[in-house]
Amino acid sequence: MEGAAHDYSVTSHKGLTASKLCPGLEAESHCAQYAAEKRDEEKMCDHLIRAAKYRDHVTSTQLVQKIVHILTDKHGAWGNSCA
Repeated sequence: MEGAAHDYSVTSHKGLTASKLCPGLEAESHCAQYAAEKRDEEKMCDHLIRAAKYRDHVTSTQLVQKIVHILTDKHGAWGNSCA
């Protein structure tokens, strides 16, 4: 009878150990998944920031070209269209 009780307690202990490990592995899996999601989110944010900077650069370049054209055109603000 003592042997059966011992076997049961060993089996019970092994089961507890395995059940303690599974949540740890599950948490590790969740952490890895969370980290991957955050990396993807960060990549998307970087992409959006780069796109906005490029858009702003293009817009400002076009605006500068328009201003230069207005200032240098003979029919522009300081042009001599009467002559």
